[in-house]
Amino acid sequence: MGFVQWLAPVLAYIVPHQKTRHFFKVRSQGTPITLPKKTSKRYWFHCASLGEFEQIVPVIEALKAQDAQHSIVITFFSASGYQYRHQYPLADAVLYLPIDTQSNMNQMVKALDADVLVLVKYELWYNLLKACHSNGTDVVMVSAVFRPQQFLFSAFGSFILKQLQQVKHILVQDQSSLDCLIQQGIQQVSIGGDTRYDRVLMSQKKAEPNSSIAQFVQEKPCLILGSSWPKEESILLSVMSELQAKGWVCIVAPHDVSADHINNLQKQLQPYQVQLYTDFNSNVKSSVLVLNTIGQLANAYQYADLAFIGGGYSNQLHNILEPLTFGVPVVFGPHCTKYREAQMAIEAQVAHSIPDAAAFESLLQSNTFNKRQAALSLACLQFIQQHSGATDLVLQQL
Repeated sequence: MGFVQWLAPVLAYIVPHQKTRHFFKVRSQGTPITLPKKTSKRYWFHCASLGEFEQIVPVIEALKAQDAQHSIVITFFSASGYQYRHQYPLADAVLYLPIDTQSNMNQMVKALDADVLVLVKYELWYNLLKACHSNGTDVVMVSAVFRPQQFLFSAFGSFILKQLQQVKHILVQDQSSLDCLIQQGIQQVSIGGDTRYDRVLMSQKKAEPNSSIAQFVQEKPCLILGSSWPKEESILLSVMSELQAKGWVCIVAPHDVSADHINNLQKQLQPYQVQLYTDFNSNVKSSVLVLNTIGQLANAYQYADLAFIGGGYSNQLHNILEPLTFGVPVVFGPHCTKYREAQMAIEAQVAHSIPDAAAFESLLQSNTFNKRQAALSLACLQFIQQHSGATDLVLQQL
């Protein structure tokens, strides 16, 4: 790792992948830390990316509600989280986590002087954990998920497992995760649920109307492709004639909102009267609206009758809880076994896994899997409410 740190300024310019270049660029510049004087407890939340940040927001807001003097520091591993939340108003500082060297982590842990480091879901770094243990910073994991086949439990992951055994407490999402840790001799563990359910309930209560989307949908049944990848988009193209025959409109929110991808998607959808969100004109007749910008999707679900969530064909399933909290049933690809919420939603009959376009078309023809079935919509809401409450358990531990 020290060698990588030394090479970071060079790698920032020579590696071909843009996100990887950015990773090394921001870390070659160092991590300046300026914090106000600590007058109460300081909580340091480390998130892998944007999804983990959203997962921990209910806890941060609850802590600040308890004591406005609590100091909050947030670190991100990936650029996506930092770029969209670096101005989060409840945080004293939002920073990139440096490369995991002993020197870097000792320096950061001492500079932040946090009382507690909260690791969200699964971010485990050997030198970070070691520095916290050496400097007296308690470490708590929340909404964590563990599986027997993870690297951590292999012979090669034993060095991190030893540090994990010194963590103050681990709140896991389910019984199987708890069993994994107990089998490894880790006793300071309990089931604490998943704070994402609390987060989507918060977002649903704060949802605001979107006049452009409302004018586009009107009273027609609406399908939303949420964080779609090319596979979901190709399936949509296969069933568009069926959707149009049934009077549906469609909103596509691609995972990739780059100009090249949006232009290509627009060309593929052109026969179906497509508009871009940024150019929406209510006087233009259209049956497809492409959200070519970030930040509109979560609110858009309030207008949907069915959500097709991206990532289920590449084992990178995106957030299925956001539509469910608006009473919207969801469908997604078959590679979803590692996503506990997806398996539970299928068992609760508020989600459906579809292997291909033919299966999706059959589902549409059945006309039973959509929000307009009142009992199904109610079941979606009940599913979210049933699994909420993890924030209170985290607060008790902190």
